[in-house]
Amino acid sequence: MNQYIPTPQNQRAKRIATALFAAAMLLFALSGIRALPYRSVPQLLSFALLTAAIAVCVRYLYRGYCYRIDASEDGPELVVLEISKRGSTAVCRLSMAALLALEPWSRKLAEKKRTPKNLKIYNYCVDVNPTDAYLLTFADSTYSPSETPICIIIQCNDEFRALLEGFLVN
Repeated sequence: MNQYIPTPQNQRAKRIATALFAAAMLLFALSGIRALPYRSVPQLLSFALLTAAIAVCVRYLYRGYCYRIDASEDGPELVVLEISKRGSTAVCRLSMAALLALEPWSRKLAEKKRTPKNLKIYNYCVDVNPTDAYLLTFADSTYSPSETPICIIIQCNDEFRALLEGFLVN
């Protein structure tokens, strides 16, 4: 198995989007009360909440990811594809020879990694705050030359994790 397509494990994104939409509609209805001064303030807040709800829907509900190990002339590489109704697009391509660490993801681990280096961590999970996510740390890559390592968060099962562990640099 050289690829894995995660499926959403929880309903957090749906709940967040629903709550944001409901709050936006409530504020919009509240702005219709004529006796209320500054009716434009609830309307502006409503539009901000609608924007946030649409962003959550687009990011977590209308997109998915596929993690694939491909062979290339430089050796095997991890390719992350973003899947939508229009097709798929490669959003990340990293050499597996540069894989330094594979760790279970947690917020504490992310903060520990970010603190000394001001490191950017790319999130390619299909869930909001997933429990089965892993933080992959890659060394400098030919695709993205820099001094700091490259970190990505992916959501995968034990079988794909074992495949990734086979590429760890000792």
